[in-house]
Amino acid sequence: MSHSETIELAVEQFLAHKRALGRKYHTEEEELRLLVRYAADHAALRLDDLTPVMLDGFLRSRPRARPRSFNALLGVLARLLDWAVSQQLLASSPLRARRRRATSARIPFCLIRSRHDACLTRPARWRTTLTRPTEERPIGRCLRCATG
Repeated sequence: MSHSETIELAVEQFLAHKRALGRKYHTEEEELRLLVRYAADHAALRLDDLTPVMLDGFLRSRPRARPRSFNALLGVLARLLDWAVSQQLLASSPLRARRRRATSARIPFCLIRSRHDACLTRPARWRTTLTRPTEERPIGRCLRCATG
Protein backbone atom coordinates (compact mmCIF):
# COMPACT_ATOMS: atom_id res chain seq x y z
CA MET A 1 0.00 0.00 0.00
CA SER A 2 1.35 3.42 -0.94
CA HIS A 3 1.13 5.87 1.94
CA SER A 4 2.46 8.74 -0.14
CA GLU A 5 -0.29 8.66 -2.80
CA THR A 6 -1.75 12.13 -3.16
CA ILE A 7 -5.46 12.57 -3.63
CA GLU A 8 -4.88 14.52 -6.83
CA LEU A 9 -2.70 11.80 -8.36
CA ALA A 10 -5.18 9.10 -7.31
CA VAL A 11 -8.01 11.04 -8.97
CA GLU A 12 -5.99 11.38 -12.17
CA GLN A 13 -5.22 7.65 -12.20
CA PHE A 14 -8.85 6.79 -11.47
CA LEU A 15 -10.06 9.00 -14.33
CA ALA A 16 -7.49 7.46 -16.67
CA HIS A 17 -8.68 4.01 -15.65
CA LYS A 18 -12.35 4.87 -16.29
CA ARG A 19 -11.55 6.49 -19.63
CA ALA A 20 -9.52 3.44 -20.67
CA LEU A 21 -12.76 1.51 -20.13
CA GLY A 22 -14.52 3.84 -22.58
CA ARG A 23 -16.21 6.14 -20.09
CA LYS A 24 -16.13 9.90 -20.56
CA TYR A 25 -16.40 10.89 -16.88
CA HIS A 26 -16.53 14.66 -17.57
CA THR A 27 -19.09 15.52 -14.89
CA GLU A 28 -17.49 13.12 -12.44
CA GLU A 29 -14.10 14.73 -13.08
CA GLU A 30 -15.46 18.10 -11.99
CA GLU A 31 -16.92 16.59 -8.83
CA LEU A 32 -13.63 14.87 -8.01
CA ARG A 33 -11.73 18.12 -8.61
CA LEU A 34 -13.99 19.71 -6.00
CA LEU A 35 -13.00 16.92 -3.59
CA VAL A 36 -9.31 17.54 -4.26
CA ARG A 37 -9.77 21.26 -3.61
CA TYR A 38 -11.85 20.66 -0.47
CA ALA A 39 -9.28 18.20 0.89
CA ALA A 40 -6.40 20.60 0.18
CA ASP A 41 -8.27 23.39 2.00
CA HIS A 42 -8.54 21.06 4.99
CA ALA A 43 -4.85 20.03 4.93
CA ALA A 44 -5.56 16.55 3.55
CA LEU A 45 -3.23 15.91 0.67
CA ARG A 46 -2.91 12.11 0.81
CA LEU A 47 -5.57 9.44 0.43
CA ASP A 48 -4.78 8.29 3.98
CA ASP A 49 -5.75 11.76 5.23
CA LEU A 50 -9.35 11.29 4.10
CA THR A 51 -11.59 10.48 7.05
CA PRO A 52 -15.31 9.76 7.35
CA VAL A 53 -15.78 13.14 9.03
CA MET A 54 -13.96 14.97 6.23
CA LEU A 55 -15.93 13.17 3.52
CA ASP A 56 -19.21 13.95 5.32
CA GLY A 57 -18.09 17.58 5.49
CA PHE A 58 -17.38 17.56 1.77
CA LEU A 59 -20.83 16.15 1.03
CA ARG A 60 -22.43 18.80 3.27
CA SER A 61 -20.42 21.52 1.49
CA ARG A 62 -22.07 20.52 -1.78
CA PRO A 63 -25.76 20.94 -0.93
CA ARG A 64 -28.05 19.03 -3.26
CA ALA A 65 -31.78 19.67 -3.43
CA ARG A 66 -32.63 16.29 -4.91
CA PRO A 67 -31.64 12.88 -3.58
CA ARG A 68 -30.70 11.78 -7.09
CA SER A 69 -28.03 14.50 -7.33
CA PHE A 70 -26.70 13.73 -3.85
CA ASN A 71 -26.60 10.01 -4.63
CA ALA A 72 -24.71 10.67 -7.88
CA LEU A 73 -22.04 12.63 -6.00
CA LEU A 74 -21.89 9.95 -3.31
CA GLY A 75 -21.58 7.27 -6.00
CA VAL A 76 -18.61 9.02 -7.62
CA LEU A 77 -16.84 9.22 -4.26
CA ALA A 78 -17.63 5.58 -3.52
CA ARG A 79 -16.30 4.44 -6.90
CA LEU A 80 -13.07 6.42 -6.43
CA LEU A 81 -12.47 5.05 -2.95
CA ASP A 82 -13.42 1.48 -3.90
CA TRP A 83 -11.00 1.72 -6.80
CA ALA A 84 -8.28 3.00 -4.45
CA VAL A 85 -8.89 -0.01 -2.19
CA SER A 86 -8.73 -2.40 -5.15
CA GLN A 87 -5.43 -0.80 -6.22
CA GLN A 88 -4.15 -1.16 -2.63
CA LEU A 89 -3.82 2.59 -2.26
CA LEU A 90 -6.12 2.44 0.79
CA ALA A 91 -6.70 -0.32 3.31
CA SER A 92 -10.44 0.42 3.40
CA SER A 93 -12.82 3.08 2.21
CA PRO A 94 -13.39 5.88 4.72
CA LEU A 95 -16.76 6.71 3.18
CA ARG A 96 -19.60 6.04 5.63
CA ALA A 97 -22.39 8.19 4.19
CA ARG A 98 -25.54 6.46 2.97
CA ARG A 99 -27.65 7.10 -0.08
CA ARG A 100 -30.69 9.29 0.33
CA ARG A 101 -34.11 7.91 -0.36
CA ALA A 102 -35.91 9.39 -3.33
CA THR A 103 -38.66 11.07 -1.32
CA SER A 104 -38.72 14.16 -3.47
CA ALA A 105 -40.66 12.23 -6.11
CA ARG A 106 -44.31 13.02 -6.54
CA ILE A 107 -46.46 11.48 -3.85
CA PRO A 108 -49.12 9.19 -5.33
CA PHE A 109 -52.69 10.40 -5.35
CA CYS A 110 -54.86 8.72 -2.72
CA LEU A 111 -58.48 8.23 -3.59
CA ILE A 112 -61.18 9.36 -1.23
CA ARG A 113 -62.97 6.28 0.08
CA SER A 114 -66.25 7.13 -1.65
CA ARG A 115 -64.47 7.78 -4.94
CA HIS A 116 -62.54 4.52 -4.58
CA ASP A 117 -65.75 2.58 -4.01
CA ALA A 118 -67.35 4.28 -7.02
CA CYS A 119 -64.43 3.18 -9.18
CA LEU A 120 -64.80 -0.40 -8.15
CA THR A 121 -68.58 -0.66 -8.22
CA ARG A 122 -69.54 1.33 -11.32
CA PRO A 123 -67.64 -0.04 -14.30
CA ALA A 124 -70.13 1.54 -16.70
CA ARG A 125 -68.74 4.98 -15.82
CA TRP A 126 -65.18 4.01 -16.72
CA ARG A 127 -63.94 5.80 -19.77
CA THR A 128 -61.56 4.01 -22.07
CA THR A 129 -59.35 5.26 -24.84
CA LEU A 130 -58.02 1.86 -25.81
CA THR A 131 -59.24 0.10 -28.92
CA ARG A 132 -59.41 -3.19 -27.03
CA PRO A 133 -60.82 -2.63 -23.55
CA THR A 134 -59.77 -6.13 -22.50
CA GLU A 135 -56.14 -4.91 -22.41
CA GLU A 136 -56.93 -2.23 -19.86
CA ARG A 137 -55.61 -2.79 -16.36
CA PRO A 138 -57.83 -2.19 -13.31
CA ILE A 139 -55.51 0.47 -11.90
CA GLY A 140 -55.82 2.43 -15.13
CA ARG A 141 -59.59 2.32 -14.85
CA CYS A 142 -59.44 3.44 -11.27
CA LEU A 143 -57.08 6.33 -12.05
CA ARG A 144 -59.25 7.51 -14.94
CA CYS A 145 -62.31 7.34 -12.71
CA ALA A 146 -60.52 9.31 -9.99
CA THR A 147 -59.53 12.07 -12.36
CA GLY A 148 -62.98 12.53 -13.78
